[in-house]
Amino acid sequence: METVTISRKMNAEEFWSNLLGSTEFIGEQWVKVKYHGDATWEVPGIVTITADNGEEVITKSLTIEDLVEAYEVCVANGYHHCGMKINIDDMDECASDIVLQQAMFGDVIYG
Repeated sequence: METVTISRKMNAEEFWSNLLGSTEFIGEQWVKVKYHGDATWEVPGIVTITADNGEEVITKSLTIEDLVEAYEVCVANGYHHCGMKINIDDMDECASDIVLQQAMFGDVIYG
């Protein structure tokens, strides 16, 4: 079984599903989500997301490594939403949205 190292070691499937299963891609910026191969919101792989940041439409394929990197940036910078720091064990739609923005845009555009 693959593991990933975030602020601690965690099962890769758990990380992936906590992040992608916690969001229904709320917000106007998320235009399309497509999982490739055997990947689903529960099974890591490659996910291609199309987003509109208000200035341009961006399509990007993301791996679990991309999402781990974005999560770590969010944690290191103390990003939070709804008054709570981002915590992979307690992800909600808003926190997932912030990590996905970091992965897609390289920044959090929509607080």
